[in-house]
This record gives sequence, C-alpha cells and structure tokens, in this order.
Amino acid sequence: MTELEQDLENAIINQLTFSLNASPTCQGKIKHIEDGYAIVEVVANPSDYMQESNKEHADKIGTVIMMPQQYVHNAIYF
Repeated sequence: MTELEQDLENAIINQLTFSLNASPTCQGKIKHIEDGYAIVEVVANPSDYMQESNKEHADKIGTVIMMPQQYVHNAIYF
C-alpha cells in the first residue's frame, strides 16, 4: 500500500470530513477507495453559515462522488 493510500485509509478509519468543492454542501467523507479512485459521500456541512445550503441540498446528502485518489488526498491534507 502506498503512503497516499495509507493516508486515505486513515481518513476512512477516522471518519474524517473535509472541504470538498465537488460536493453541493462543500463537505465530504471518504467511504472507500478502489482502483485509484476514492468514493466520497456528500455530508452536511457543520459550519453555521452553511446550514441554509444543507437544507437546500438535503436531497444530495448521502450521494457519492467518484474522484481520483490524488484529488481527494490534496483536499484533505493540503
């Protein structure tokens, strides 16, 4: 397992949520990784100023986005 994959596995184990521009709530959480891709779940944004957006996009919370592992790694750690 590469260092990048280990970092992503740790994010999964720790249920780390992170800022994700591709998410309608601007927040995501990795569900799993496969074949160089990360499967990311759209989650509600905990910030007070995003509560209205969470309501607006409530139907998208729980959906998944498939992204290259490197993009997700950069979103979390850089």
